[in-house]
Amino acid sequence: MYVKNLLTTLMLAFMVIIAKGSDDLPPLSVKGKHLVDDKGNPVTLHGVMDTPNRYFNGWRWQGWKPGYNGEDVEPCLNYFEKLFKALTNHDQGAYCTVFRLHLDPCWTNDPNLPLVGDGGEHNISQFSQMRLGKYWKTLIPQHFDLN
Repeated sequence: MYVKNLLTTLMLAFMVIIAKGSDDLPPLSVKGKHLVDDKGNPVTLHGVMDTPNRYFNGWRWQGWKPGYNGEDVEPCLNYFEKLFKALTNHDQGAYCTVFRLHLDPCWTNDPNLPLVGDGGEHNISQFSQMRLGKYWKTLIPQHFDLN
């Protein structure tokens, strides 16, 4: 139960941090089960979710190749820069206020570590704290003001 509550709190905090990066949103906080503005009014966020994974993006930013490393960062950033601009362009009727970017295990898992048990998304035996830190700092802050 503690882990579930912690993960829920972290997810909500992350959503608020991302929402603060938008230029037309008031400061947000959590009241009960709602996000509210600084006057206590409930706020509805309009957003989308994507993942920086070549396969799930239909190979739009890079063709197949084994692994994800430093040379994959620039094509990924270029793709998402275009996507962010399109989703937030009020001139064309897009009013996205939140973009949830899932940092896919392809960036956080180290394929050189031994795989323990069955493979798949549920297996975290190849998770690398070093890769998480490296690619979190490389892929995320360019688009969001995290202060």
